[in-house]
Amino acid sequence: NLQAQVLAWVQTYLVSEWRKEDWQVFSGPEAVMGTAYLRFLQNEQETRDADVLELQESPLPERVARFRALGPLTYSGKALNAEGRFLYRFRMTEPAVVTKFRTGDFLKLVPAGVTDLQSGHPVILEEFTPSQGIVSLLSRGGPLAVNQRLPYSLEEDISDWTTPRLAHAVESVFSPRVRHPLTDLFAGEWDFEQPPDWSRWAGDWLAGEGAAAGLNRAQQEALQLPFRYALSLIEGPPGTGKTHLLGWILIALVRHAQASGTKLRIAVSALTHQAIDQVLRKVADLVHRHRLTDFPARCIKWGRWDGEPPDPESDRFQVETTDSAEAVLSCPYLILGSTGFGLYNLFNSRNGGFPKRFDWVIFDEASQVLVPQALLSLAYGRGNYLFLGDVKQLPPVVRGDYSEWEEVPGTADETAVEQVSTPDVRDAVLTALARRYGPERRVRLDTTYRMNREICDFPSRTWYDGELHSAPAVADARLQLSAMDENDPLDRILDPYKPVVLVEMNHEGYHQSSPDEADLMARLAVRLMRDYGVSPEQIALISPHRAQNNAILRRLGELLGDDQEA
Repeated sequence: NLQAQVLAWVQTYLVSEWRKEDWQVFSGPEAVMGTAYLRFLQNEQETRDADVLELQESPLPERVARFRALGPLTYSGKALNAEGRFLYRFRMTEPAVVTKFRTGDFLKLVPAGVTDLQSGHPVILEEFTPSQGIVSLLSRGGPLAVNQRLPYSLEEDISDWTTPRLAHAVESVFSPRVRHPLTDLFAGEWDFEQPPDWSRWAGDWLAGEGAAAGLNRAQQEALQLPFRYALSLIEGPPGTGKTHLLGWILIALVRHAQASGTKLRIAVSALTHQAIDQVLRKVADLVHRHRLTDFPARCIKWGRWDGEPPDPESDRFQVETTDSAEAVLSCPYLILGSTGFGLYNLFNSRNGGFPKRFDWVIFDEASQVLVPQALLSLAYGRGNYLFLGDVKQLPPVVRGDYSEWEEVPGTADETAVEQVSTPDVRDAVLTALARRYGPERRVRLDTTYRMNREICDFPSRTWYDGELHSAPAVADARLQLSAMDENDPLDRILDPYKPVVLVEMNHEGYHQSSPDEADLMARLAVRLMRDYGVSPEQIALISPHRAQNNAILRRLGELLGDDQEA
């Protein structure tokens, strides 16, 4: 194992000046995987483009009704944002609507009357306040030439900046010319173990400083997993404290490097900025709350940061932001949060390769990340990888239909096709790896701090082999509601002695938004807040569709009226 680790390390840094023209072309599983993922990426892009262009042939009211356009909009002026860039503000001329668009989306601003919607001006949605009908945009291509007397619409943009980067990563890792170490990772051959003293150190640390974390048995086992193996998989069902655990894992890895006198650079990645920001905030909160005053690492977010800007006058440990690559890479102890696209920009990989700069690459929400997306971060790692997620929750979003994919065309070795079956290209990276590695590399967290016993019972039996159970503190938790009317339909649904209630409603004619469901959800929330004094912070209204969530929020606003502070 040590010899294999040394060989992998040497290959990471070895550069040859010998130029060879007649490279051997490998036709094994790595070539098949590369072909499969490149074909998948191309198909996803084509499917998305065709869907957008077909919809954009429809009138604006229909595009708005399907939550995939905003308009008509009228220009109301511009202002400077916190970064000194011009914000172009627009008002909606119709009542507030729901939309799939969210802050940070790349869109097209199109004047009324233009038939080719893709010819519109490229913009970024900076702010959207549906209740006030205000839309703020940043230009992506020079000053906006807008007219206050002309209506506009915001449209989906088919310009594709992501697929070329993903394809670059796929081509680099699953190269038919040079075998990349990550092919072993996805072949189930990443069998490197950490030195034995790492595991002993982790056990001692948990008994000392780590005791403050209050980790349960499964969480402690999960924390020690990366101190045993160079590849670790942690499954975290709902409410099992996965982010809390990851915060302490990051602290423990830094502490171990500090005790060993070695430098350590960790990349924390995920599909969304929100997931990354949550992890970084957790680390900063733990370091501050437990007064780890000699903690040596800097916690930096590269790219968009949605939290409060760091206070240079504060001595509190906090998440930093920077646009200086030198400032980031010069840190001896670093926890860097970034998406794969952020890392691609940080290392200017468009004009080069994927330098292996991180001792650890850690993926949160890895059950929502497709393999090509994961490669865009993993390619910068030196060999230690940790994945956290839950394969029983929502899988990654896939647009195309792959039900008839049976083989990868154009491969030299057709017998290898079976190793890259159709489900593989659609699977999340955590799912793909869980299939290839045994239980010794995996830990499933088994205690939920969010669900009481009755609510926990169904998912535990259905998806988690009966292993998920409620923490004693919440097992018997009940809503405390008084003077309920058993004849009131809303109160019958909210009955505290019925923790799990199924309400059947007619969905015929609805797709991603149901006004009847939105009305019921909003009325239940208002009853809890107004009649029973439940604070908004204690209520979660959940839907898998953004359009439905927006519809619920709009109906809540209508029911609350002037009582918006509730």
